[in-house]
Amino acid sequence: MKPYIIEPAFEEQGTFQHEGEEFLFVLEGTHELVYDGKTYIMEEGDCVYYDANVPHTGRSIGNSRCKLLAINYYYKRY
Repeated sequence: MKPYIIEPAFEEQGTFQHEGEEFLFVLEGTHELVYDGKTYIMEEGDCVYYDANVPHTGRSIGNSRCKLLAINYYYKRY
C-alpha cells in the first residue's frame, strides 16, 4: 500500500490506468472523479474504492484545490 496526500490541479493531468486498486478520501474541498467515462462529484468526507486498471482521472473544482488522501494498493506475487 502506498498512501499519499494530494491536491489535484484544476485541469485534468491526463487519464490513468494501472494495475492495482485505489482508495480516495476527500479531506477538503470538492473533487471531480471521472471513472470509466462516468463523472462523480465528491465532497469533503466522501470516499471511493475502485479497480485502478479502469481508466480514471480527476481534478479539483470550486474555489480552491481539494485535498485527498489517496491509497494505492498493488499485490505482487513472488
